[in-house]
Amino acid sequence: MRYLPRNWAFHFLIFALFRELIPEWIFKMAESERSYEDAKRRAGVELERCRSHIRKEFEQRRKRSEESYKAEMEAMRKKLDKRLNDLEQAQTDLAVTKFRRLSMDQSIRSRQEREKKMREMNKSSKEVFDKERKRFSVGAEQLMEQKMQEHRELMHKLAVQEAKALERLEEIVASIHADGQPTRSTSR
Repeated sequence: MRYLPRNWAFHFLIFALFRELIPEWIFKMAESERSYEDAKRRAGVELERCRSHIRKEFEQRRKRSEESYKAEMEAMRKKLDKRLNDLEQAQTDLAVTKFRRLSMDQSIRSRQEREKKMREMNKSSKEVFDKERKRFSVGAEQLMEQKMQEHRELMHKLAVQEAKALERLEEIVASIHADGQPTRSTSR
């Protein structure tokens, strides 16, 4: 109340009585100013809602991509483990077959000679198996590294797309502000 003049009631009465004498365009200008401020406030709220929507959308995309990547890596690990187990089983079966043949070989007369041949065969089978396992493991590691690199590239691509979407939103807002600056003339 301290901003009102002492005789504010008198001024209000005069304003009410002489309202018809005040040009209508002044009231329209005041109303359009209020409408402009209200529209500006609503546009700010809508702009923030759009930004939030863009962020949520890209967060969901990242989450889906991460879940897909984890599921794919887990499936790949299981598949590679199964293949490695199959390889081990095949190598074991092959070694057992060789040992049986060697034990039934009638050309080897002495027991010591037979044991020596079995040790040599066991050693060579182990070397072959270790080489195969190493080759398989290196291939599996390369495949997994490739998938990890693809995932990193996808995540980077999503981050770039999000930045571009937010930048585009800002460009749209800037062009609207540049096009729609209201003219506030004080004269008719």
